[in-house]
Amino acid sequence: GSITTAALLAAVTNQPNLRALISQMPALSALISSMSSQVLTSNTLSAGLLAQAVAQSGLFTEANLLAGRKPVSRANTKTQLLQLQKGVAELMGNQLGVESRAALNNLSDLTNAALANLHQQQLISMPQDSAGQRWAFNLPLEWAGSVIDMAMTIEHDGGNGDAAEAEKRQEWRVYLNLQLPELGKLHATVTLSGSEVS
Repeated sequence: GSITTAALLAAVTNQPNLRALISQMPALSALISSMSSQVLTSNTLSAGLLAQAVAQSGLFTEANLLAGRKPVSRANTKTQLLQLQKGVAELMGNQLGVESRAALNNLSDLTNAALANLHQQQLISMPQDSAGQRWAFNLPLEWAGSVIDMAMTIEHDGGNGDAAEAEKRQEWRVYLNLQLPELGKLHATVTLSGSEVS
């Protein structure tokens, strides 16, 4: 699958050479710590925290900047990944040992891949003239001591016609995909059609 923020954070946790490199670099350490603080925890998950995580996912970075909402933009995942990319690039010029350089290259690859994945989600989420709206995003979720990837897509089809009829024909669909250590792959779809949920 594609590399996401969850995969990057999992690599930092599970790879000793990456952990060692980051612990020696205060700027990188602060960024990784900030990104880790936004990981959802399975035992405290709520609608409010999920909405906040989506807002901070990086999906709306440019929209927030255009609207003048800079504080929101600074705390989001895309901004943090861009800062991490810049920090890694600056460190590349330093005199580093073979292991540190390999770890830095690995971190660079993970960061670039996570940014590419986020750009792809932003493209998927752009409004289409001929169809309803779709938002695609990945959120890091702490599950049983590991950081896993929770992929979600929300689709909205507005009904046509007068307002009352359009509201009856509106449809919302949420697709959820994740891989849990004990259960394996889990795919769920929730549909709200008018007032019917399935």
